[in-house]
Amino acid sequence: MIHVLQITDTHLFADPAGELYGVNTRQSLMSVLQHKNINAIESDILLLTGDLSHDETEASYDVLNSLIEPLGIPTYCLPGNHDAPAYMEKRLANTTKNGIIHAVHKDWLFVLLDSSVPGAVEGYVKEDVLHKLDELLQRVNSGNCSGAKHVLVAVHHNPVKVNSAWMDRIGVQNGEALFNVLCKYNSVKVVICGHIHQELETQVNDIVVYGTPSSCFQFKPLTSEAQIDDKPHGYRLLKLHSNGKIESRVYWVET
Repeated sequence: MIHVLQITDTHLFADPAGELYGVNTRQSLMSVLQHKNINAIESDILLLTGDLSHDETEASYDVLNSLIEPLGIPTYCLPGNHDAPAYMEKRLANTTKNGIIHAVHKDWLFVLLDSSVPGAVEGYVKEDVLHKLDELLQRVNSGNCSGAKHVLVAVHHNPVKVNSAWMDRIGVQNGEALFNVLCKYNSVKVVICGHIHQELETQVNDIVVYGTPSSCFQFKPLTSEAQIDDKPHGYRLLKLHSNGKIESRVYWVET
């Protein structure tokens, strides 16, 4: 079994006092990490799924590094619409340079896709990245991907509708094209995303799709316009079994 920790939408500032909607985002991330440690939540891999910075400074990524480094586990990062990918590549390890990064751990292939669009809030997975993804999944299907049998895909923007009109407008604009690739392969078991600042569980054919709450503030679900929810900080743990089974839970962190 692989224990996967997903933390998303940290919205960090270089300034220790930096806040969004009255939440100090550095303190909220520290609370999430403290919750994980106090509750002895096992983790083998950390996935950071975008909007890691809010002020888009190099220093904000240094802050992130200083907070996650003590975990001592392999960490993979992808950018969101608030990030500065060039700074991410300089300051963070294992980022989605050239649109995609992948790694094999035990029976599972982890694929992270860059859906960020420079200067835009909405997301899009480029056609060449979809082509690389297709080729990679073909390798898994033929048994030529370092023993990987099952696949987890991570992306920042929501690739499916979440039934909030405003959020659905700024998700992955070519989500259907993405799933046209993913649904060709029964090895793809799960897709995870950030961006939505709320909990989501749905399914596309046989693929489970999870949206994960932010480590700082949340948006109310099922709204026509953006509204801040009163839910606390959150993160997700996934347990990936060697037979392809998935267990998942969202942890809410009261402060």
